[in-house]
Amino acid sequence: MADNPEIHSKRVARLRKILPALAGVAFLILLLGAAPDMRSLFGSKGREEIRNALAGLAISDPVFEGNLSTDGRSYRMTAKSGAQGLDGRIQLEAISLTVSAANAGSGFRLRADSGLMDGTKQIAQFQGSIDLQDSHGAKLTTQTLNADLAQGTLLAPQAVSMQTPSGTLHAEALRADTKTQTYVFDKARLRLAPRRGQAK
Repeated sequence: MADNPEIHSKRVARLRKILPALAGVAFLILLLGAAPDMRSLFGSKGREEIRNALAGLAISDPVFEGNLSTDGRSYRMTAKSGAQGLDGRIQLEAISLTVSAANAGSGFRLRADSGLMDGTKQIAQFQGSIDLQDSHGAKLTTQTLNADLAQGTLLAPQAVSMQTPSGTLHAEALRADTKTQTYVFDKARLRLAPRRGQAK
């Protein structure tokens, strides 16, 4: 039995709309099959730019907290801003670090203009104007300081000054263990402060 002419016309109209869409889908399948490596479509440079954009994640008021491995102390580090780098480290600005005091080791407070933080390894690198003051009253200033927050160790590879109640010490470098309060200075010069009431 023949179709009604009106129904036949509607079917033809539908096919005219569907067939171009099917042809487009088939073309895309053939294109992807011929170029499975998307770098051939976008290029390696475009891929790297996308990676850079994802890595530049901005962080407002970042906070890092943790424990020093065995001596019962804890630390808290804050910053005004941060940005995720390609290597996973976070670039920080206007840093404040506080390490709590405990029976096994002294605490200290540190301020720095900028730095890098590796949260996985708990290693920080501070730069700029750096001021560190420990719970015994010693104040240290330098321009570069590396800290292993898990172990409580510090390394200042450049010139450093340290003010204590006994006097002022200048050195070319410093290695310190804040748990044992051991400070090792390279090429140090110490200027003793006179006692109160003693003539200068």
